[in-house]
Amino acid sequence: MKNELNVKLQLDETQHVVGYVTVGDLAGAMDYTGKIPDGFIENPQVGRYQLINGQLEIDPNVKVAVLMRNNPNEVQKIIMSSVAESTRLEKTNQQMQKLIMSQERKIAELKGGTK
Repeated sequence: MKNELNVKLQLDETQHVVGYVTVGDLAGAMDYTGKIPDGFIENPQVGRYQLINGQLEIDPNVKVAVLMRNNPNEVQKIIMSSVAESTRLEKTNQQMQKLIMSQERKIAELKGGTK
């Protein structure tokens, strides 16, 4: 079932949606008020939706993109590993900042500063 929506659509030269906003503005976007295909908001995919005769439709010639396979390829494994390492380093950094603040507080107390 299609829903009615007021959005600003950014289209390419073939009238495929390459961006949209429901609030605010988007460079080069046009106002669109009308029915939208199911999944447009929940699972937007660049190029999957096309403005045809003034109506937003799913382009039947575009297949749904697979975001992640059950068995990631080597590039996906590297990216996932990098994200995990970045997250771990961020946590370590936060812990070190807390430790430094605690030590600075203790040094100030020993020097006769505030507790």
